Parts: sequence; C-alpha cells; structure tokens
Amino acid sequence: MSYSKLPGVYFSETIGTIATELAEAPLFIIQTSTAIASIDEQIIKTNLAALTEVATDKGLTKTLQIIEQTLTEARLLNSEFYVYSVKTDTAANFSKIIEDSSHLTDIKTVFYIEETKSASGNTINSKLGALKAGADACAVNGVNRVIYAIPYGTVMDAIDNASSGTDESNCITSLTTIVNGINSGRVAVILPDYSGAIAGRVLDADYNEEIGYPEINTAIDSMAFNFTYSQMVTLQNLGILFIRAEQIRGTFIYRVNLGVSTAFAGNGADGLLLSRRVCDEVLNQVKFECDDFVKASTDVEGGLVTLQTDIDNVLERFIAAGEIFEDESQLVVSEGSDVYTFKLSGKIKPIKSTIAINVETTLA
Repeated sequence: MSYSKLPGVYFSETIGTIATELAEAPLFIIQTSTAIASIDEQIIKTNLAALTEVATDKGLTKTLQIIEQTLTEARLLNSEFYVYSVKTDTAANFSKIIEDSSHLTDIKTVFYIEETKSASGNTINSKLGALKAGADACAVNGVNRVIYAIPYGTVMDAIDNASSGTDESNCITSLTTIVNGINSGRVAVILPDYSGAIAGRVLDADYNEEIGYPEINTAIDSMAFNFTYSQMVTLQNLGILFIRAEQIRGTFIYRVNLGVSTAFAGNGADGLLLSRRVCDEVLNQVKFECDDFVKASTDVEGGLVTLQTDIDNVLERFIAAGEIFEDESQLVVSEGSDVYTFKLSGKIKPIKSTIAINVETTLA
C-alpha cells in the first residue's frame, strides 16, 4: 500500500457562507390562442432560441420581445428558463400552474406576460388572485416565490378604447382595477413600458438588493407615458414597478422607481420586495436545516436542541450580514401538536429600502 501523508494531525478550513440552492431559473407563463404542442399546458425548460423557433408567428410577438429584453437586461441571454403556455384559461388552472411546479425549487421568480386582453370570464385581476393563491400554497410547503405580472393586453386595450382622458390617466385607471383586492407581498405588477428591462432588473438583483437601486442597462429611447409626480406616487402605492428618470449627482439616469408589491399600501411589513426577498431567503435556509430532520430517527429532546442550534446559526449569519434585525428576529423550536412534528414559531424583521430623506432646516 501507499499513503501520501506522514503520521500527524491535519487541519482544513472552510469559510462559511449562507448556503444557496441551484442557480435560479425563472418561469415565464405565456398565453396565446394558437396551439404550440411542445409547450402547451406543461412546464418546459428551454432557452430563447428554442422558444423563438416554436413560438414565432403564434400570436406572441410582444411576449417574445419582453422575454428577450428581460434576459438581455439580466445578462442571461443564453441561459435556460422555464415556460408554460396556457390553454386552459381558468383561475383554477393559473393556481395549478404554480402549485404543480413546486418541486422545481430553482423557480423563485415567476412572470406572467399578458399578450392580449384577458377574457371577461378570467380577467387579469382574477388571474392575479389565482397566481397569489398558488404562491401562497407553495410557501406553505417551503417553496417561496414572487409573481410579477405584465398586464400589457389589458392596459393597452384600456388606452386604445378610452373615449376620453390622457393615456397616463387611463393607464392608472386600468391598473387600479387590475390590482384591486390583491394586496400580497408575493404579487407585483410591472408597467407595460420597457417591462422587459424592469423584469430583467428583478432577475439581476440579489435577494438583499433593492431592485430600484442599480441603473437600467437597457437603452431608454423614449417612455410611452409621461406621468406627473402625483401619478407616479399613485403607481407606487398600487404596487406597480415602473422606470423613471432620476438625477443622481447631477446626472440623469433611468432606474426602477422602487421594488414594491401589491401589499405596499396596505401592509408595511410586506410591501417592499426587498423585505419579502430577504425573508424568503431566511426561510429557504431554515428549510435546508430542517430537511435533515425529516424522517430522521431522533429523540425529541435531543432533536429540539440540535435543530434550535442550527436555526440560531442561520439567523446569526443573516444578522451578521446586516440583512435582518437581531433584537426582533427569533425562531423558537418546540414540540408540535403530535409526537411526529416539530414546530418553529417567532418572527423575522428584514431590512427595508430607504425611500426618503427628510431634511429640516431653520433659516436664522
């Protein structure tokens, strides 16, 4: 036999980092009345070239443009993603799409692109409610997702068929109806103007990064809407992601206004996508630690102590990174309602985005 080391004690060191799952692959939900057998009613992993080949001249002109712009902005043009082409246009099916994909844990971000106005039997508002229900059901199983809807068809139909009012006011009226009653930190709506660039910012942003902080990479030639300040505040409070020109150190740049969800106006704890995404990442890491205990043979008291230590270590990593608040984030492991379960209870307080800096002065 042979051996490469002399007798002795040897050490190795690994620098600890927060564990992550597989690289993210977004899901694009698309819809056309034209049959596309290879992607209809099924979740398929594909790439832009393959999707373009089967979907060209299938009533998805705007959809393909948005997907390409999304991937380009996110620097993922040659990467794979998931796609689902809807043919069963019911609310139940939209929920089912999300729930049936819950085994695909690399899907954390879902985009629904509305090419043409949704039918009255299943409006875009109904679809958002169904997508929300699907995301909530996935979260119960530890699969945390945020849904981003691009209501291109409904908004443009409202503008094109309006008998009065400006494009901007008609756009806001349409969006107000679209998000009515949704109020969810897992659902956001993207304004259908450079929507691919916004979606790309969403994909490119780290979970602990404000989506509205980096400059848009996509060249902005001219915006379709010229919103006033008060109209932009209305959009923000509705939970709409939109681009605006901002003057930073004397130079105008284009950025997403703010990463908000449809919960922004009604739920201060869950209205910022930054907070939602940080919290989801904490929960993802908690799930990783808990996975080792599922089906494991262990005594209850020993298991409680070990799992509590593992969960505390997860929280400490996020606290050390400045992503959650130490004094207001705690998860306690206890026995569940029967002898087969553990229970985690407590709260997580994630970081938030700075929205405004108020300067108060006195002229003496």
